[in-house]
Amino acid sequence: MNISIVGIYLDSTNTLITQNTIQHALWAVITGPSKHNSFYYNNLINNSQNVDHMTSDNQWDNGYPFGGNYWSDYTGTDSYTGQNQDIPGSDGVGDTPYGLDRYPLMLRYGTLRANANGPYNGSAAEGIQFFGFACGGTLPYSWSWTFGDGFVSNEQNPVHSYSSAGFYIVSITVHDNKTNISTHRIFAEIEWNDTTPPTISIIKPKMGYIYRNDKEVRKKIFPRETTVIKGIKGITIEVNASDNKSGIRNVEFFIDGSLQFVDTTPPYQWTWKTWAPLHFKHTLMVKAYDNAGNQNMTEINVWKFF
Repeated sequence: MNISIVGIYLDSTNTLITQNTIQHALWAVITGPSKHNSFYYNNLINNSQNVDHMTSDNQWDNGYPFGGNYWSDYTGTDSYTGQNQDIPGSDGVGDTPYGLDRYPLMLRYGTLRANANGPYNGSAAEGIQFFGFACGGTLPYSWSWTFGDGFVSNEQNPVHSYSSAGFYIVSITVHDNKTNISTHRIFAEIEWNDTTPPTISIIKPKMGYIYRNDKEVRKKIFPRETTVIKGIKGITIEVNASDNKSGIRNVEFFIDGSLQFVDTTPPYQWTWKTWAPLHFKHTLMVKAYDNAGNQNMTEINVWKFF
């Protein structure tokens, strides 16, 4: 084994030191009086001492997701991803710094490494720009994205839109020219871009009509605002609710301000069978919520005879 005393001695300014492998040296790097140099994408392996003085006068990584250097004595783990290394999931970068190298590489530089960047945020039905990154391996690369909603792309930097709000796992897989593969996962959090309340109307009972045992008898001759319900079978309240953007989340049925039933799937309906005294007037109210949290309501007055 050949042992060098010094791998690299820096006596310069504004110099890029990259893609070097320094191993079995007493000192891999001696910084000397150097300043404003960039030192990344290097492999430092089995050296007695890697750097004599790692100071902020020089830059020791290339930022995220590009990364820094491979240090064979780095003891950190790779359980998190992202610029702050605080999102669960590995990305080939150590979770904690190696000195002033904020993004130490877990494998030697030159090993294929993919990164989907992110996390991503956006609104449903709006295009989101995704950015793919890869380094190492052998060019050219091929790209494969999955967006967590059943759609895929083979572009490096695709634009994708989600049809509904939700939390989606996004994955990028990169193949190089020598069958090496690297995959990275991140998430996209999508919200509804919907500020318009849903529409809602009561289909049954109709205002100004008489109903007996859940069947329409005839239109009343009394004022249109008066609806009469008779019979021990009660009546099925039928509601039409719609929302063109985010869709309906649920419909609530109220009698005299008291919640009676919640329906989450169309057709929206509820059978009202509660006994009431003769000639008792009630307020029937229905309220619709869309998936963005907007709401709308309508109500009618009814006379109920059981």
